[in-house]
Amino acid sequence: RTLQLCGGVVQVVTEAAPPYRVVSVSAGWQQLCGYSREEAAGRSLSFLQGPETQQEPLRALMRAVRESRPALVRLTNYTKARSGEIW
Repeated sequence: RTLQLCGGVVQVVTEAAPPYRVVSVSAGWQQLCGYSREEAAGRSLSFLQGPETQQEPLRALMRAVRESRPALVRLTNYTKARSGEIW
């Protein structure tokens, strides 16, 4: 349902090396998160984290990125308004 509300595509592209700064985001990502392309560009995705963001899944994800392998984790991130959790 969330993907349908955001046009079906929620995508963020980052640099290929740490700190993995945002290069581009889709319109669906902007709608879901509440940040514009300009607000997100050049920032690490850590700005979406908050008090309920679990550290162990985040470490597992970053380890997989460093090792160039797939990972499946569930993270709690936050919208710009901090009023709602996302994925």
